Formats: sequence, C-alpha cells, structure tokens
Amino acid sequence: MTLDELKKIVAKEFIKTGTFSSLSHTAILVDGDNKKIIELLQGQLSSDVNKIENPSCQLSSICDEKGYVIADLIVCVFQNRFYLIVSNLFVNLVMSELEKFAKFYKVSFKKSSLHISFIVSKLENGKNYLIHNNKIGLNLLLSEDIISKENILKKEFNILMLFLGTLILESGESRKYRPAQIGYDKNRISFTKGCFRGQEIIARMEYLSKNKKCFKYLHVNNLNKYHGILNPIRTIKLFDGSYLICGLSGDR
Repeated sequence: MTLDELKKIVAKEFIKTGTFSSLSHTAILVDGDNKKIIELLQGQLSSDVNKIENPSCQLSSICDEKGYVIADLIVCVFQNRFYLIVSNLFVNLVMSELEKFAKFYKVSFKKSSLHISFIVSKLENGKNYLIHNNKIGLNLLLSEDIISKENILKKEFNILMLFLGTLILESGESRKYRPAQIGYDKNRISFTKGCFRGQEIIARMEYLSKNKKCFKYLHVNNLNKYHGILNPIRTIKLFDGSYLICGLSGDR
C-alpha cells in the first residue's frame, strides 16, 4: 500500500484538525552557549541542527554507533533556548546518552516543566510546519500553561503521525530498528550534514544495500489477509473496525 493510498483511506474519517496536549512527552532544556549546543547536537543527532531557526522545531532521532535508533525526538528552539522533546519512555536514556559528551562542550540537560501541545491544521501556503503532507500540517507549541481546548485523543494522534509518514517508538523498540526500517530516512535523517553517531552504517545501508527492508503501510479489513506481505511493527484498529498495519517489507 502506498502512502497516497493511505491518505485516501484515512483522510475520510480518521483525521481531524485541532490540538493534542501530550502528557507522555518531556521538554528537556539544553543549557549552555548556543554555538556549543549546536556543535554537540550536530554530532549526536541525525537531523541537521544548523537549519533550525528561532523559533522553530525539527524532527530528529538519536542513533547508536551501529546505526540503530535509540529514540525519536524533536529539536525545538523556543525563546532562543534549545529543547529536546522526548517520550517519557526514553527521556532518561536520551539524557544519559548525550551527557557522555556534554561535558566537552560545557552543556547540561534539565527536564523542564513546559507543556507540549501539537497543533493540527489544514495546509496553508507559505506557512512553516514541523511535518506536513498535501492536506494537513503539524506544529508543536511549548507553553507555561496547558492548553484547555484539546480535542484530539492520543490514539487519533498516533494515527495522524503515521498518516504524516513518521512512527513514534514504543517501549521495547529502542535499538531495535535502523532508520530506513521505520521510515526515519525520509524525515529524520540528513544524509548531507556530515558525520553523526551511526552515520557511516546508516549511509552505507542507504546507498549500497541491495536487499533493504523498508517501511510500508497496509490497510485491511481482516488481519488474516496480510500474512506474508510484511512483518508488522504496528497494528492499529481504526474506528470503522478495519486495521492499519505498518511494517517491514523487502520490496523497496
């Protein structure tokens, strides 16, 4: 199933605009000189941190030396300060991974009390988004107070993220997949920024591998009908009783 086919199916009734206030993510404050912070993050994260403006956000991830994804995250610049938006499942792990190198840059990390909200809206020309397709855009808002007008549920948000072509890792999935296996090569990896942790193996798989497993979507009414088509990573029951399955396929 192509992403275009997925858009036609899901957009009919499962995606809506509004706000999702996430209590399952933490905003980590990165404290230090901004030039040193950029140097540190540029060498550790998979995205090109040099391209982030103030204020702005960027999808990213942190990988290990073998090219496996440790955690997905979002880099934000808010009021001229850097924040890493990380799932509560991986926040301590991400901090410990980065603290190994932070001392060389005089940078420190601290969990902030900022509230995290995701804003979903119809696509507007000329507007910047964290991630978007040709129908909707997603932005992230950091604030001192929680937004009370939340109207998007967590399950709806997870479907939305798949609809936009990105997967949020769950418990037990750290260091389990390489970026191309979960679609991160499309929106969380920079292949032009230069060296970062795991970059050599990730680039080798992107350009030299002949039998790459890639991330694909499948929409079925019966779970018994997908066997042998792909190895499932995520199965979500949609509101009409059908299933959205995301997984690995050897057919790129």
